[in-house]
Amino acid sequence: MLVVGAGIAGLAAAWHLAQAGLRVRVLEAGDAPGGRMSTVAAGQHLFERGAQFLSSGYTAVPQLAAAAGLAPARPLASTASAVVRAGRPRRLRATHATDPLRSGLLGTAEWLRMGMALWGVRGPLGTLALNDLGAWADFDRESAATWLGRRRAGGALAYVSEPVLHGFYFLDPETTSAALALQVSAFGWRRQATTALASGMQSLPHKLAQSLPVSYGHRVEQIVQDGQGVRASGPGFEARADYLVCAMPAPHARRAWRDADTLARRLMETPYSRTINLGLLTRPGFRPPPALQNLYGLLVPRTERRHIAAIALEAGKLGPAPDGAQVINVMLSDSAAAARLGASDASVLADVLPELEEYLPGISHALADCLVSRWEHAMPCADVGHARDVQAYRTRRPAGGQRVFLAGDYLNAPFTDAAALSGQWAAQALLATAALPTAAARRD
Repeated sequence: MLVVGAGIAGLAAAWHLAQAGLRVRVLEAGDAPGGRMSTVAAGQHLFERGAQFLSSGYTAVPQLAAAAGLAPARPLASTASAVVRAGRPRRLRATHATDPLRSGLLGTAEWLRMGMALWGVRGPLGTLALNDLGAWADFDRESAATWLGRRRAGGALAYVSEPVLHGFYFLDPETTSAALALQVSAFGWRRQATTALASGMQSLPHKLAQSLPVSYGHRVEQIVQDGQGVRASGPGFEARADYLVCAMPAPHARRAWRDADTLARRLMETPYSRTINLGLLTRPGFRPPPALQNLYGLLVPRTERRHIAAIALEAGKLGPAPDGAQVINVMLSDSAAAARLGASDASVLADVLPELEEYLPGISHALADCLVSRWEHAMPCADVGHARDVQAYRTRRPAGGQRVFLAGDYLNAPFTDAAALSGQWAAQALLATAALPTAAARRD
């Protein structure tokens, strides 16, 4: 069996196939596993280049972490984050429903309208799968902005839904399905805690890859299915197998596999948002202002932002660094990133620092290092109709002649556990299809 892509989706697929007793080979274009789960060490400090957090509501990632022998994800050092309104961070805790009101993030009428909107869908918020976008397909008829607008919840749209969708996924509520917005809201509704891997997000794919045969530097450019099986090829190599899991980002999958059916092609046409991550290391002694102390993150709504969508504070995430330095991850908005993907690191930093100074005064003079990471394909979009396509692909019966199976976060929701679960689904579908001829022979 071949798996193309050593991100968390591909590694999850390969791990489940190997657990079923199949011989698996993973082909990865880069020189390391993980994809957007990418961690860089600088001395005793860790920079998270992509994915930043996990959740106590996850199921697929904890299973893989336990199998890989990793310590469980740990609760964050702080339980509070913040959203900016009128230039001020408003502190919030996911487990305290009144915090948006008490902090001044929402006025009384805005808070009540948000509460009424969510109360009206309390059943799904409390029961539907947190990591399966297809389970929310009944809400996939309108955008998040339209859904909230019909409930006159403009405050929640501007200061809750939009900063969350854009701060975490770089998506806009006007083009994002209400299905994803409500799925994300369910984590807060169920009071799930934000967590993190103390060893870094990439430690999980590294551990999984160590137990699997992964071939690095193999950029698959063509996938062809024929009567004898499936062939994956690229510069200087060709690999054949009976079946293949394609776990590349949608744009790469679309270019490589041109014989897909209509539904698979539509899914592979999923657009992606963009971001640029700036990993900042300060000199020892720098401290955030009181408004940002003991926070793990700050979201900046579009009504307030120029470039910055979100800021993650490692001191609030895993505790203060032993040397007194600060590690701070800054994520740019989709539009800001799109305009700067080709710019130099120095130019990107120069553009961002004036806005960052508004939240972290003095940081310009306290910087010791800066790591700039560009993500042209940061997160898959979840336009209206996408959840229904995910559900259709996920639940349809695999054809007996099917040799290629898709996996990746665009086959689910745009977060780590959903991507890992898509790999598990692909492995299960492949195993079911591979068993069809044997089952037919027994019936004959």
